[in-house]
Amino acid sequence: VLDETKNSFTRKSDFKDYISDFDVVATGEALTGYQVPFGAFTMTDQAYAPWNNLENALIHSSTYGGNSLALSAVSRHLLQETDYFKTQPAALEYCRSLEEDDHKRKDAFARYVNPTLVWLYGINGYDLNPLHAQGSVLTVENNGTTRELIDCMAGGGAVARGHAPSDLSGEVLDQHDGSIDYWEKLESLLVEKTGLSHAFPAISGATAVDQAMSMSMLANHEKTQLLILRGNYAGKTLLSLNGSVIHELDLQKPFKPLYHDVVYLDPFEKGIEAQLKQYLSSKKIALVWMELIHGTSNRAVPEHIIDLIAEYKKEGGYLIGVDEVLTGFYRTGVLFAFQRTRLAVDVLSLSKAMSDGTFPIGATMASHDVYHKALRQNEQYVRWIEMFYKNQLGSHISVHGIEKLLKANPSGHVREVSGILKSGFKSIALESPLMSSIDGDGFMLHIQYAYDHWLLKILGKAAKMLFPVYASGLVLKEQDIFLAVDRCLPAITLSKDHATTIVSRMRALFTQDSTRIVLGFYGFIFKLAKTAIYNTLIKRG
Repeated sequence: VLDETKNSFTRKSDFKDYISDFDVVATGEALTGYQVPFGAFTMTDQAYAPWNNLENALIHSSTYGGNSLALSAVSRHLLQETDYFKTQPAALEYCRSLEEDDHKRKDAFARYVNPTLVWLYGINGYDLNPLHAQGSVLTVENNGTTRELIDCMAGGGAVARGHAPSDLSGEVLDQHDGSIDYWEKLESLLVEKTGLSHAFPAISGATAVDQAMSMSMLANHEKTQLLILRGNYAGKTLLSLNGSVIHELDLQKPFKPLYHDVVYLDPFEKGIEAQLKQYLSSKKIALVWMELIHGTSNRAVPEHIIDLIAEYKKEGGYLIGVDEVLTGFYRTGVLFAFQRTRLAVDVLSLSKAMSDGTFPIGATMASHDVYHKALRQNEQYVRWIEMFYKNQLGSHISVHGIEKLLKANPSGHVREVSGILKSGFKSIALESPLMSSIDGDGFMLHIQYAYDHWLLKILGKAAKMLFPVYASGLVLKEQDIFLAVDRCLPAITLSKDHATTIVSRMRALFTQDSTRIVLGFYGFIFKLAKTAIYNTLIKRG
């Protein structure tokens, strides 16, 4: 592995002949002139082979992995500050052609980035060519046809105020002042709104979780045990992976062994209360970490489980950490989901909605006690995370976006519009033999399909794994609605008209001839069965 993270490649000598002798080459923020968080690694086909399959292809994905601001900064740096493209005109011409030709671009993505992902998006029509995005509307081109989609993906819940807020350019980028400490402004704002006394900059949800867990283990260093609720998703870094225990997908497997002392309990398991009480009162747990609403399923942790965790805190001597990366900033109708519980939260992770999906940023919040206990235990680490990810432009964007949200106070709007969606989906479930129920809260809704339908029941696990993929592609193709597979995660600013349209279009699809849809799914399965990837999929299922 060759570490070139500090190499800006501005001199001819930076393009070392021996780079090709390495299996993995890491590059970093130097390629943005240290303006925007960035990191990447390239590897040989042989080194990439373990990841080139459906089981592992998504493990290296990230909310900000395709961030256009960061990638544009890298592109600009390579074009303007290095000699590479000046001496390689064929390479420059090839890159220019990728900007113009969507088919070439997908081929290049498959060749140089992730071939499995290209296949996965292609099977249900998600391999779109976006032309424009504004609010909750995506304008895309597919096979020469331009379409407008209602976006219920919102970058996986990262876009709070809709795509491309019109005020961002004039009120932030044009007004940015290098002499102002925007991080200090952001820290003050987050401290005020969360009630936790210290903030640490991060560049993603996973790095925010890393810091929250690290601070907690330092502050409660006499204990070693982590308690994680199954179904939780925390990220894909080596520490946050300990908190990612999704039922359908073992993200941890390629990286084990991870942290040695973790307890996993299923909050939805019948009779789990007795086991939970036993662990909570054991005085061995350093940190209980959880999403209050699981991001991968949009299922809320039962209230009585949360109450038990709150009740035993003093006796058990543990800290409580809550992941608000997805639920934070009004997605559930309140500013933060933990604020409507009895939990006395010690650490908090924030990210997605902080920058309108435009900039890689996050934050870790910690209480006064956690901060000072961690500081006494390892001052060098605490001082390091106070500074390492600090970025003034990202902080400015974040302060601006959060203040706009606070001024709009969208709690009532979220409750009203999500009510239209939830009640509408529930009525569809009553009418449709293919939809059984709706889970979730606010703008975190999960569509449950009726797998007991006799034609789906025949397929067993394959139906549970693949029908949501097929159905979301059908919704996209026939109704111009862009779902996060079986989840609905629209922008906080989704209008009542759009919500009504979503319900109307979903009703038109799922209350019509269900046999047509299921037979179409069988055709989808037949196509998949021709590929080796299908075998991997079913094996994993």
